[in-house]
Amino acid sequence: MAILSLLLLFSTAQAATSPLACKAIYRTLDEKNNTIERSTELSKRSFGGDVKHEADFEGKYFTLTEDKNGDLFAQITTAPDYTKGTVVRGAADSQGRFTATEVVGYTIYRLECDRTQN
Repeated sequence: MAILSLLLLFSTAQAATSPLACKAIYRTLDEKNNTIERSTELSKRSFGGDVKHEADFEGKYFTLTEDKNGDLFAQITTAPDYTKGTVVRGAADSQGRFTATEVVGYTIYRLECDRTQN
């Protein structure tokens, strides 16, 4: 039993320290109700112990900042002034996933992040 507990503790700690990989997703319907979906990976850079993921995509600015404690702050904002949009603060779930979504009419803008397994 002690070995199982130790393995669970190790796997949880490993998941919390694995880097996040994030992508922006754009999904809408055309005039014939066909789904159109496009996505792009967010670029990543580190500064002062924090990691920032970002991309300008389909008229939106997608950003996720992870601080050194693992807390996440996500934004999906509208170009050109980037003052309207969605803001989410939270943490990755037990599977290492985090999502933020903004819905505008028939269009969905989604930020999906997942801890990569090294």
